[in-house]
Amino acid sequence: MYVAHSLIESGACKNVLLLAGDTPSLEICIDDRINAPVFGDAGSATFLEYCEKENSAYFDAGADGSGFESLISPGSGYRFGLKYPLDKHIEDNKNLLEPFTDKFGNEARITDIYMDGIKVFGFTMKEAPASIKRVLEFSNLNETNIDYLILHQANKQIVQNVADLAGFPEEKAPYSSFENYGNASVASIPVAINHNLCNKQIKKKILCCSFGCGLAWCSGIFNFNSVYLSGVQNYIEPENKKSRQDWIDYWKKKIKGG
Repeated sequence: MYVAHSLIESGACKNVLLLAGDTPSLEICIDDRINAPVFGDAGSATFLEYCEKENSAYFDAGADGSGFESLISPGSGYRFGLKYPLDKHIEDNKNLLEPFTDKFGNEARITDIYMDGIKVFGFTMKEAPASIKRVLEFSNLNETNIDYLILHQANKQIVQNVADLAGFPEEKAPYSSFENYGNASVASIPVAINHNLCNKQIKKKILCCSFGCGLAWCSGIFNFNSVYLSGVQNYIEPENKKSRQDWIDYWKKKIKGG
């Protein structure tokens, strides 16, 4: 949203379609009792259009790279990457893919998502409320000018604590989308907005704050007086969707020149 607003404000674009989505279920083992119950798959589409009327948005963004190891998939990049061809590097790749037991007794792999919950929680409690206060100060607004505080839906406890530390009452900081859809990652805030605000009248503004991998954060204040919300739509897989094997066969044929 920060980048999209900047493109429109600069005059580079008149319209921006912002797409965000993630499918953590494809990367998290169902036996991972730390991460599997928390995350949900989701995607969002947000259309922004230039208008002549004053429609200011305000942002505060930052990152603290010193905490990058607190939330990471260490074996997913090229530092540990699989060696090819696979049939000639079975032993080399075994060290990357073989399971081991983590400190909680769960089966883990170096390619799995690793999260140090205590450090991530500490980071969030420090940076998220501070970011919210900075963007309010920058915009010359305060809690009374904001209808709703929509936070990244990490979990109920984090939403409640961040709202409290930022000076917002619980009724202004909904968390029920987490209870229904889990932590929807990059689409968490759009899901929360559509789940909680579809039937609500927004007379003032909403303030959003997200935080996570990086470790990074961003807060934004938006006018919501001319916004259309579709609500949350449950994904229904189309009948003609290609299967995994269909795609494998398709690309094999294409690469062969067929």
